[in-house]
Amino acid sequence: MPGYRALFRLPGFAGLWLSFALSVGATALAGLALGTLVHDRTGSPLLTAVGTHGATLAAVLGALTLMSLADGRRPRRTLLVLQWISVAGVAAQAVPGVPLPVRLGLVLALGLPHALATGCRLGLLAGAVPPTGYARARSLMGLTAAGATALCQVAGAALLSRLSPAGPLLIAAALLAAGAVVVATTARERPAPPGPD
Repeated sequence: MPGYRALFRLPGFAGLWLSFALSVGATALAGLALGTLVHDRTGSPLLTAVGTHGATLAAVLGALTLMSLADGRRPRRTLLVLQWISVAGVAAQAVPGVPLPVRLGLVLALGLPHALATGCRLGLLAGAVPPTGYARARSLMGLTAAGATALCQVAGAALLSRLSPAGPLLIAAALLAAGAVVVATTARERPAPPGPD
């Protein structure tokens, strides 16, 4: 079984790992900034929680309804489309004067296909590492998710002490865009499985 460092020598893995880290960090940063914005506007703990973590709840619902679609689509292409949609959605949150219901609707709408993006990313991961390295690669992705979330929440708190929430939201959109560029330039398409004869 390849060690963690050996995984980064495999073609395609480093790009998937980096794009994943950027996307997870951007999601954490955007959630913190949006939760702060919603709290400043409403003072409601419930709405603040929806702004901060609503995408996670929507992703759970997406896993129940959309995850199987990842097996029937070209994962690289689908992941790129979903990534650029996320860029647009997070950037839209930075626009001043967006009504609160629209903001919360965007959170839920962007969170719903997150499970599909995860399925596509795992499909690409399966093609980038040998079968003996897949469990180690998944483990590293899990560690990366925890580390990127914690790091970007700390960074977000520091940014929010100096900037309005629009600043971290734009940074989050830029991180998502960088993740999309990394996927586009490093990941190879894995063909969709053939349909039944």
